[in-house]
Amino acid sequence: MGEIRISQNVEKSVNFIGAEKKIVEAIGRMKLFEYPKISRCISEALSLVTTSCQGAMKVLMDMHLI
Repeated sequence: MGEIRISQNVEKSVNFIGAEKKIVEAIGRMKLFEYPKISRCISEALSLVTTSCQGAMKVLMDMHLI
């Protein structure tokens, strides 16, 4: 969650807020032993982070930095 918060401060994307909520939800579900739902939460968090990073990656590629 720390890395998500750092990214949120840099990128200002609502997707990072959503990803953090999904990680918090996954942690809560771990305490309830809801394992299938934990996987879904983590998958959704990864999807949100990937979506946010896609724009930054495109800019870097357009500028031939990567």
